[in-house]
Amino acid sequence: MKKKASNFTKAEIDVLVEEIEMRKDVLFGKLSLNLTSDMKKDAWLCVAEKVSEVSTGEVRSAKAVKKKWTDMASLLKKKEAARRREMNMTGGGECELVGVCEEVPYVEQRVVAMLAVESIDGVEGGIDVGVEMAEQKEIKVSYEIEPEQSQQVHSGKKRAAKDSMDEVVLIEKRRLEVEEERLSVEKRRLEVEEKRLKVEEERLAFEKSRYDVFGVGSVVFADE
Repeated sequence: MKKKASNFTKAEIDVLVEEIEMRKDVLFGKLSLNLTSDMKKDAWLCVAEKVSEVSTGEVRSAKAVKKKWTDMASLLKKKEAARRREMNMTGGGECELVGVCEEVPYVEQRVVAMLAVESIDGVEGGIDVGVEMAEQKEIKVSYEIEPEQSQQVHSGKKRAAKDSMDEVVLIEKRRLEVEEERLSVEKRRLEVEEKRLKVEEERLAFEKSRYDVFGVGSVVFADE
């Protein structure tokens, strides 16, 4: 039969709270490009190692210390919420509820300090820092875009694509205008060349007619 693990000692709980307090941003932070699930697992392993160092022969696993923290956080969250409700009912005066209004031990104060205020007070939408919901069920990592943001990004991409296409069309239009102007200039040049050739033809025709009539270099004598 598997041996049942012993209860956590005060020394183990003190170290547990201290180590979690040092790594709370990693342990309870939202998954992102800079915070992966492997980083969280490594952090819990470190916590387990530190707790095991002060245990009385008990080797605490990452799963065991995580469960102990979850149980503590859940219990103290309810206890703190009850204490606050009692304080509000008494208008901030003396709390008389047995088991709730005694002086809160320092280690419990540290645990409560790490829990979200919304989680303790039960505000709708509050996040429970003490329990990693991401590991209780499969969810998408937090750096994935929310639906509203996705729609905005999609719209932005469509606008960017349209702007890019408009720019391409504008460039092509300008290229066609330049090409049209170049063809117009070439057309005028050909017209001028055509006129020049016509003038040259007329000059050659005139020269030929003179040659046919008088000849070239002929001498005419007076007594002939």
